[in-house]
Amino acid sequence: PSLTRGAPESAAFGGSDAPMPPLRRAGDDDDDDDDDPLTAAVRKAEAKPETPEAREALNDLPPGKTPSSGLAALLLRFNLFAVIKETCSVVGGSLIDDLEELDQEKRKETGSRNPA
Repeated sequence: PSLTRGAPESAAFGGSDAPMPPLRRAGDDDDDDDDDPLTAAVRKAEAKPETPEAREALNDLPPGKTPSSGLAALLLRFNLFAVIKETCSVVGGSLIDDLEELDQEKRKETGSRNPA
């Protein structure tokens, strides 16, 4: 069966859902001409999938070349989180602050109480 990911009709992320590459498992000797970037990195390191050597090859990839770093770049782009370089920590981004401020203003207008 076909699986649909994400919400491509959402305003903020319209059309941004990328198809997930097929997962490759140990013993997969499929033609490497059509490898996804992660599989290519593991093959280039001559490592077997799902081994410490494969993890090391993936950890050596530059930022932006893995799904998690791509997600982080997207979250940064939409100001959903920010990185404090001095402490190497992650905090809510300016969009989160803006939304919380709007929520407080709306609560004052409507007289609703904070549910927390």
